[in-house]
Amino acid sequence: MTALLLLAGLVLVDARTPWELGFSAFYMLPVLWVAWNRGTWEGVAMAILAGTAFYVVDLTTGQPFSRAFYRVWNALNHEGTYLVAAWAVGSLARGLRAQRTLATRLEAALAEVKELRGYLPVCAWCHRIRDEGGDWHTLEAFLATHTRASTTHGICPDCAREFRREGEDAAPVA
Repeated sequence: MTALLLLAGLVLVDARTPWELGFSAFYMLPVLWVAWNRGTWEGVAMAILAGTAFYVVDLTTGQPFSRAFYRVWNALNHEGTYLVAAWAVGSLARGLRAQRTLATRLEAALAEVKELRGYLPVCAWCHRIRDEGGDWHTLEAFLATHTRASTTHGICPDCAREFRREGEDAAPVA
């Protein structure tokens, strides 16, 4: 709505001033406004509207051209400029919005990460882990205090096979 009011104001001012005062660059303002705030396609629509408004004002103000082709060429030249500006600014705005979204996601992901660095002293026999104070903790307790991870328990296939073998060896002979 703001861009349409701006365009209407430009048309009124441009129509009331002598044709020697070129207002064509000011028609770019609503195009840039819409492309930045609403997106590329809305900016393209405003560019078409601005180019058409420029052409109509150009027709009604009586600017002299030696041939009608030059008036059309002038209008098409301005229209092309408005379209390129709408596409470029809309694409830039979309890219910046995507970059902000990714930065927000990255910050959220980094806030979730609690990273362990360096060497972890692990007992070769019981697999307990020594903390910075020299105390030994089970793997589960260490992970609970140093990360946001939690653990569950299960038996891996290799241990399950070993457990079955040990159970078979210890079974009473009949």
